[in-house]
Formats: sequence, C-alpha cells, structure tokens
Amino acid sequence: NEFKYDGTNVFVGDDTAEHIKMDGTSMLFKDSGNVEAEIRGGTLTLGSAHGVTADNVVLDGSSVTIYGNDANTGVFITDNQIEIKSDADNDKILIDDDSVDIYLGGQVSASFGTTTTIGPTGGKHVSITSSGIALKVASTTYGTFAETVTVGNTSDAYMTLTSTEMAM
Repeated sequence: NEFKYDGTNVFVGDDTAEHIKMDGTSMLFKDSGNVEAEIRGGTLTLGSAHGVTADNVVLDGSSVTIYGNDANTGVFITDNQIEIKSDADNDKILIDDDSVDIYLGGQVSASFGTTTTIGPTGGKHVSITSSGIALKVASTTYGTFAETVTVGNTSDAYMTLTSTEMAM
C-alpha cells in the first residue's frame, strides 16, 4: 500500500499496478497504465478514460450512455428519451414521452403511440387510432375498419359496410 505525491499528482496504491491517480482535473482508477474509470467534473466514465466513446458507460448530470463498439451504437438515456442504436440513426428504437418508434434503414418502420403505425408510412402500412384501423399506401387509405368498414379508395370505386347496410 502506497500513498505518493509527486508535486503534481496524488497516487494511492502502487502506480505500476492497480492504483488511483488524482491530478488537477480528474480522479483516475487505473490498472497499471489502463484507465478503468475516471471522474472528471460532473462526469463518471466506467470502462475507460473520459472522452472515450466505445465499450464503456458514461454518467453525467443529464444523461446515461452505454456505448457499444463506437459512438453510434449503444443505449442513450437523456431527460426526455431513450435511444437504443445498432447503426447510428439508421437502425434504432426511440422511446420518448409520446411514442415508441422503431427505425429500420433510417425510416420509421413502426410507431406505437396515440397513432400506431406498422410499416413505413411512405409505403404500405397499417395505421391504428382510437377511430379504427386503416390500411394505407403512403397517405391514401384503401380500407378502414371501425363501426363502418370501407374497402377501397373513397375517391374511386369502394364499398362500405355498416351494421345495417352494405353499399357499393
């Protein structure tokens, strides 16, 4: 067990093995030359030194980040949302105060909120609201299912079915 001050830094433990180093900006928890954790200002980094954005955990006053193999992969938690990314913003799950969105290839593939959509909204998809279920291609509706069922685009030939009648 050692305690050493070299005029600039304070070391607790053997500075050639596991030790703590305190300098003017940080407290570093080291295994020989490798930084295993660092406290700098209001930020705690576990698994590496401050500023590294791969294979570590960073906690600060406004977020928690669990980095994967680079800065674009991992779990990113802020005051208002959680993002789980496997390929930056291309493939991710975003949870915020009004929905859960699943991105695939950079576009929303499914969204679960007041309006739930399954499938990319620029193409064929299902939209579910408190009013019912709609089958859509982009913004054009080809079928609705609620108290009244409509099959077809209402600006073209279509059919409706209610509890009392069927019309074409």
